[in-house]
Amino acid sequence: FRLAAAVAALALVAVTLRLAPGASKLWARLHGAPIEDVVFAEDGSGLSVIKHEGKASVVYVNGVGQSELPYGGFHTVLGALPVLIHPRPEAVALIGLGSGETLFGAAGRAETSALHSIEIVEPQLDTLVQLRAQRSYAGLNLLLDDGRVRHAFTDGRAFILKGGRKYDVIEADALRPTSAYSGNLYSLEYFDLLRRHLKPGGLAVTWDPTPRTRATVVAAFPHVLAFRALLVASETPIAWDPEVVRARMREPFTNAFYRRGHVDIEALMADVLSQTPVVYGPGADRSSADINRDVFPRDEYLVGSSFRPGRP
Repeated sequence: FRLAAAVAALALVAVTLRLAPGASKLWARLHGAPIEDVVFAEDGSGLSVIKHEGKASVVYVNGVGQSELPYGGFHTVLGALPVLIHPRPEAVALIGLGSGETLFGAAGRAETSALHSIEIVEPQLDTLVQLRAQRSYAGLNLLLDDGRVRHAFTDGRAFILKGGRKYDVIEADALRPTSAYSGNLYSLEYFDLLRRHLKPGGLAVTWDPTPRTRATVVAAFPHVLAFRALLVASETPIAWDPEVVRARMREPFTNAFYRRGHVDIEALMADVLSQTPVVYGPGADRSSADINRDVFPRDEYLVGSSFRPGRP
C-alpha cells in the first residue's frame, strides 16, 4: 500500500510539473499581459518584470509597480535637480535602479565623472538590457551606453557605509515608504549615514512622501530645501538660484544630453523652478519626536501615516 501511495504521489507531482506553465508564461499571466509584452529576470535577490503598456513600459519589482519608460517624468526631476543645484557634482551615488530614470536624470552634468548605481535586486539591470533589444527608448539607450556608470548589486546602506568614499550627491530613487524594509531609507540613522559620507557642500536627496519624512531629514541636517515633492539637504547652506539652474541646463553638454534622451529638461523643470522652497536652517524647530528610526520606522508600519499609495 505504501509503495502504491508513493508511486501515485510521484505521478501526481510529475503531472503537475508537466502542466505547470514555464516562467515566462507564469509571470506574464500574473502580470495580466500576453507573453510577448513581458520581459523578466529573477534570481535569489528578487524578480524584475517589465510589462509593455501601450507605448510605455512599466517596471515591476517583486510584483509591485515602481516606475516606467520612456523617461521625462518625476524620476528625471528627482535625479536632475540636485546635480543642477550643486556647482560641481563630480561623484554621485544613487540607491535604486528601477527603470533607470533617476540615474539618467542625475547624469546630465559634464562635471560628473562617477555615477554609482546601487541596486539590491540584481535582475533589474538584465531586464533593462532585454527591453532595449525590444524597444528603442532614447534615454535608456543613452544610460546603458554611459561609461561613467558603475553598477553595484548590494544593499545601499552597506555600500555607502563600507565603500570608503564620499560623494557630492547621494540620493535614493523614490520608494513608497510603506514598502517592506523601506524604513531603512527613511530613518534618522540612514540620513545621518548620508551626512557623514558627503563631501563638503554635498547634497543628500530624497522623495518627500510624508510629513514625517521631512521631520526626519530636518532632524538629521542643519540645512534643508523642501520642495513640494522632494527634499535637498546638506551640512552647509544650499545656494538656491533658479537662474543659475536654468543657466546650467543650457550648458552645451547638459542641453545635448537631455535632448539626446528625448527630454525637454527646461520644460520638465519649469514647475520646480517656479516654486519657492521652504528653507530650514540651524534655527529650525527640531523638537518633534515623530520621526522615523531604524528600530521604529513609523511610516513603514503606517503609524499615523498620511501617505497615499500610488506612483510618485
